[in-house]
Amino acid sequence: MVQVLAHILTWNMRSGDSLSHKGMVPPTSALKKLQFWLKSRFSGEFTIEGDSLVHGHQEDFTDCGILAANTAAHDIFNDRIWTPETKPVERMKWFLALARTHMKDVRVFIVFT
Repeated sequence: MVQVLAHILTWNMRSGDSLSHKGMVPPTSALKKLQFWLKSRFSGEFTIEGDSLVHGHQEDFTDCGILAANTAAHDIFNDRIWTPETKPVERMKWFLALARTHMKDVRVFIVFT
């Protein structure tokens, strides 16, 4: 999964591909389409800076969602970068964060009979 950050103050687009080290083809076509859309919406040219977001490197094809979230969290909150060694902890951390958010809106009623 590729994470893309379009920064409207610096007019650039940075991406982070957690499989780039495995020789995956860069999403050039998708970035150019996003660049076109941004130009039409913001009346300015966004420079594509390629795979320049700091991100972890996944070793399988199942961790892309966690890596995308971690890439954003690192860029925004300076969280530590995901590694294969921290995989179990990161999975649990993101599960708990999502579960806590969900449970705030859920009311559970237990009925004993």
